[in-house]
Amino acid sequence: WEVQDYPLTDIERIEVIRGGAGTLWGANAVNGVINIITKNAQETQGGLLQAGTGNEERGSGLLRYGGEAGNNLFYRLYGKTFYRDSSARESGGQADDAWDMSRAGFRVDWLKSAKDTFSFHGDCYSGETGQKGFFPDLAPPDYVEIVRENVDVRGGNLFFRWDREIDQTADFAFQVYYDHTRRREYASKERRNTIDFDFQHRFSPFSGHELLWGAGYRCSADYIKQPAYFSVTDDRRTDDLYSGFIQDEISFLDDHLRLIVGARIEHNNYTGYEVQPSIRSIYTSDSGRTIWAALSRGIRTPSRLEHTVRFNQQTLPPNSLFPGAPASRSLLTGNGDYDSEEVTAYEIGFRSQLSKTCFADLSFFYNEYDHMLSFAYGTPAPPLFDMPLDLGNDVDGSGYGAELASTWDLTPKWRVTTSYSFMILDLDANQSDSPVEDFFENDIPRHQFSIRSLLDLPAGLELDGWLRYVDVMDSCDLDSYFSLDLRLGWRASDSLELSLTGRNLLDGNHLEYCNSSILNTEVTEVERNISAQITWRF
Repeated sequence: WEVQDYPLTDIERIEVIRGGAGTLWGANAVNGVINIITKNAQETQGGLLQAGTGNEERGSGLLRYGGEAGNNLFYRLYGKTFYRDSSARESGGQADDAWDMSRAGFRVDWLKSAKDTFSFHGDCYSGETGQKGFFPDLAPPDYVEIVRENVDVRGGNLFFRWDREIDQTADFAFQVYYDHTRRREYASKERRNTIDFDFQHRFSPFSGHELLWGAGYRCSADYIKQPAYFSVTDDRRTDDLYSGFIQDEISFLDDHLRLIVGARIEHNNYTGYEVQPSIRSIYTSDSGRTIWAALSRGIRTPSRLEHTVRFNQQTLPPNSLFPGAPASRSLLTGNGDYDSEEVTAYEIGFRSQLSKTCFADLSFFYNEYDHMLSFAYGTPAPPLFDMPLDLGNDVDGSGYGAELASTWDLTPKWRVTTSYSFMILDLDANQSDSPVEDFFENDIPRHQFSIRSLLDLPAGLELDGWLRYVDVMDSCDLDSYFSLDLRLGWRASDSLELSLTGRNLLDGNHLEYCNSSILNTEVTEVERNISAQITWRF
C-alpha cells in the first residue's frame, strides 16, 4: 500500500461501491470496492506547483504541466515527492517508520473522433519506508532479533485504453497494463511483473435490456529471494488468471424498476474455477426515493504464500512445550489445499432526497462467511521440537450491521455530511486452534461515526472540519477515541491558494490499529500533525 500514491489534484472522483462486487470486479471484491477515477489530460491544462511542510509531513512538492499537441491530442507530465517523519512509540519516543517517496508520470489522451478515444499513461516511483521488526531467534536471553531497516521500494507501470462508442446504446472498451515492482527488506526480497488485458462490451439486444459482458487475462510472474527464517517452495512462480462475465440490466414500469442479474467465472492456479453470481433490484419512485436489495456471492482467492510459505512465526522459550524442552520455534506453513474464502451477502437499502437541502442513505447487510483462514497446531518433533502451525479453512460465521449517511446543505455555502456504521462479527473455529475472538471478532470497532463540515467564508476563505469517533477494539486493548481535523484555506486569487491544516488535534498521539498476529512489526501511534501548503496555477 505504501506505493499507491497519486496527485490528489488529478483525481476526478472516488467511487465507493459497497457490498459484494465480484461479478464486475472479480475475486477479492468481497466487502466493497474503492474506485479512483483520474482526470483526463484535457482537464489539466497549464501548470501547477504545490509545496507543503509541517511537523510530520516535513516536506512535499508537486509540479505538473499539461498542454495540447494539436489534433485533439492532450498531455500532462508530473513529478511528486514527499518526506514524512516517524510516528510515535506506545512506550514513548519516536519510532523507526520515517518514509520518503518520489514519483513521476505522464498521461496522453487522443480524442481521435466523436466515437474513438485513446488514453496512454504511466508512472514510476522509488522510495524508502522505515520499519522495526521482531524476528524469531533461538539465542538467549530474549530469543528475538530486532531489525531496524529502510525498506527499498521501486517500480513503474504503463497503461493503454481504447474506448469506442458504437451508437447511443452500445460501446466497448479495451485496456492493457503492465506493472513492475521491486521490494527489498529483511523479511524477503521480491520482484514482480504483471500484465493484464481486459475487454468490455455494452449493448442493448432488445428494448428494456442492457447487456454488459467482458473477458480478461492476467499474468503475474515473481522472484522471491529467501532469508534463513522464511522460505517458499519455488523461488520463481508465474500465476495466470482467466475471467469472463455477463450482466443484464432489465427495466420495468417505465424504468422505475430495474433488475440486474449477472455472474463472473474465473480460473486461477490455486483453486481452479470460481463462480461469483449476483442479483440486484432497484426501485425509484417519481419523487426520487429509491429502495434496493441485493444478493451476491464473493470469494477471496488464496495467495502464493498461503499455499507455499514456511517461516518462523515466533520463538517459544525453554520449557514452553513441556518441562525441560529446549527453545523451539512456531513454524507457520502453507497449505497446498488451502481453498478460497467465501461470502454470501444479503443487502437492502433506502436513499432519498428528503428535501431540497437534505439527502439520506440507509442500508442493512448480513454476510455469511465460509472457509475462512484458520490455524491448527501440530505435534512438535525432535530434535528442536519445532511447533507446526498449519493454515486451513476452518473458520465459519456471519457478520451483520447497518450504515447511515446524510448530506445537509445548510446554506448555499455550508455543507455538512454525517455517517454512522455498526457491525458485529460472530465466528466459530470448528476444529482448529484459531483464536477467532482476538484474531477476527474483536479486531474491528463495533461503532464508528463521523461528521464533516465544509464552509465557504467571505474574502475567499474556506473552513473545513472533520470529527470522527471509533469504538474500542478489545483484541489489542485499543480504547475508543475521537479525532478532529481542521483546515483553513484562502484563495488569494484564481491562481494562488494557501492552506493551514491540523490533523488529530485532540491528542498528542493515539493508537489506531493492532499488531499483526503473523508479522511482528512495531505498532506505532498517530501523532498530531500541523502543516501548511501553497498551490500556484499558471
